[in-house]
Amino acid sequence: MATSPFLVPDRSQAQTAIEITVTVLLFILAVCGNVIVCFAVYKKSNLRTIPNAFFLNLAVSSLLLALSQLPVLVNTIVREEWSFGESFCHFYAFLDIVLFATSLFTLTAISVNRYYKIVKPNRYGKFFFKKSVIFQVTLIWFSAIALCSGPFFGWGKYQFIPFKSLCSIAENSHSSFRITSSVLVCCCIFMTIVCYIKIAQFVRHHRRWVMVQNKETQNEDPLQLTRAGPSRATRDPQELRGEEVHIARTVSVIVVLFCLCWLPNMVLDILVSRGVHVTREVRMFGVYMMFLDVVINPAVYIIRNREIRDMMKRLFCRD
Repeated sequence: MATSPFLVPDRSQAQTAIEITVTVLLFILAVCGNVIVCFAVYKKSNLRTIPNAFFLNLAVSSLLLALSQLPVLVNTIVREEWSFGESFCHFYAFLDIVLFATSLFTLTAISVNRYYKIVKPNRYGKFFFKKSVIFQVTLIWFSAIALCSGPFFGWGKYQFIPFKSLCSIAENSHSSFRITSSVLVCCCIFMTIVCYIKIAQFVRHHRRWVMVQNKETQNEDPLQLTRAGPSRATRDPQELRGEEVHIARTVSVIVVLFCLCWLPNMVLDILVSRGVHVTREVRMFGVYMMFLDVVINPAVYIIRNREIRDMMKRLFCRD
């Protein structure tokens, strides 16, 4: 008797209970965290800035990922099979990859935004204003949808992966589709790294410049300093605001955690496609690390944003 390709491998009741508990916990934390970010940006007008438009887009994609993927994953674990049919499996996998791509492209866009704001401030206004940011966010979504539509036209394949209890890119999918996807991910990560290397170099150089200018100011004659007016350190044409550096550091933390969360699943997929046997427990670890990212993103943003923390204190810590 042939085995159904939609059945989940046998496992103990304890393992099933653990998988359900972890999935439900991830769902609750992800929904709560991303809803708080969206609500804060909606409620507080001073949070409706250009960088926060990208953060909001990241929160929306993370929220959609949690809402669309985790309840279905719980159902599959409980029923021990995929019960939604092949067509929905393809759409489910497509939506998963689209939302992953949207998050990746959004993080790349934020990195480029921070690069221009800190390193190239004179050109920042040329590329980042209200209409351009709306266009960029729209382009991110359309690009993600277009790039992930290949399997619907015969390039690549989506299918149910029993050891992961979800639908994703088929392990025996076209090598060109997998290679293209991997190259695109690496290019985005490389661009992000380059942006933050440039930002770090600029910030380091700026701080050294400020220190030199302060020392020169201290050595100047007080009378001459009064006649000369403000010191050169305060007349820096590219004055670096601490707020901009703080945002850049927040994004860098999110990017690093994003890579750490998604890397295990990507590595395991590559190993399996090469014929390496990986146990279900290890595959599920990769899946849970992947979904942990949608919990971490809003948590980092909330922790690093004082205004959101103050708003939460007023909501939940009333006397």
